[in-house]
Amino acid sequence: MSVAAPPAITKPTESISFEADLRTRRQRRIEFVIESLLFISASLSVLITIGIVGMLLRESIPFFKEVSLKQFLGDTQWTPNFADKHFGIWPLVCGTFVTTVVALFVAVPVGLISAIWLSEYAPGQLREIIKPILELLAAVPTVVYGYFALLIVTPILQTMLRAVGIELPTFNMLSAGVVMGIMIMPYIASLSEDAMRAVPLAMREGSYAMGATRMQTATRVIVPSALSGLTAAFILGVARAIGETMIVAIAAGGQPTFTLNPSKEAFTITSYIVAISKGDTPHGTLEYRTIFAAGLVLMLMTLVFNIAGYVIRKRYRQAY
Repeated sequence: MSVAAPPAITKPTESISFEADLRTRRQRRIEFVIESLLFISASLSVLITIGIVGMLLRESIPFFKEVSLKQFLGDTQWTPNFADKHFGIWPLVCGTFVTTVVALFVAVPVGLISAIWLSEYAPGQLREIIKPILELLAAVPTVVYGYFALLIVTPILQTMLRAVGIELPTFNMLSAGVVMGIMIMPYIASLSEDAMRAVPLAMREGSYAMGATRMQTATRVIVPSALSGLTAAFILGVARAIGETMIVAIAAGGQPTFTLNPSKEAFTITSYIVAISKGDTPHGTLEYRTIFAAGLVLMLMTLVFNIAGYVIRKRYRQAY
């Protein structure tokens, strides 16, 4: 006599539905927590920016109550700590501008060429070795760069320029700008290489199929296609150079000179803020509040460059 097999035990439909609903609710809670953390992080950066701008405005308003905008923007002398006081911001702006331009003349060509080589020419394994080493330059303390500019780069430039009849002083904007360019070059090279690598392979293959060389493909196809990413890299380099402190404080000198000659000594906005913040100037005085007025100008300069970069990125942005 055969024995019938017991009926298969099936899980009730209600139980399966309950577990699925429980997993769904748990997943939604996790997503809510993650979204909240992302929102808090984004909001925090905005609140910090608003706080910085508010602090600069609050401390600058008493300064501009005593010093008119005509004096601030119309004078070409900056001597707030002298008996004959002048509050023309242009010497500090010129120092910041010159050192930044020198840095860009060094960093942009070298960084762009490095990015093209890493993206289009370097073998994969070599790229994975060279790129981290290149990015290590960004980890070097800026005070080290400052003494490198003063003790190594300046004597080399003095020897080179003396051969053509130009005397370079110990403190000058040229050596400070050159070393600033070396410092920001890894930022430009790394971000530019990432932008070029993001260009689809089909565009490279199409260029090669039409008979273009590797260099023609890199310069006429890849670079224009990655222009929005390259612009972001350049703007980041500009912002980093404008805000640099220790290199210019050590190597550029401490004389507020209204000049565009990079061989001269000059104060930048950041180096002036460092000099006044050392504690020699009494807190709350007009001379002390000059650092907030100068800081406000520095932030406006950075804002202008960022807006320009945004406009360029939006104008030439390529979506793949």
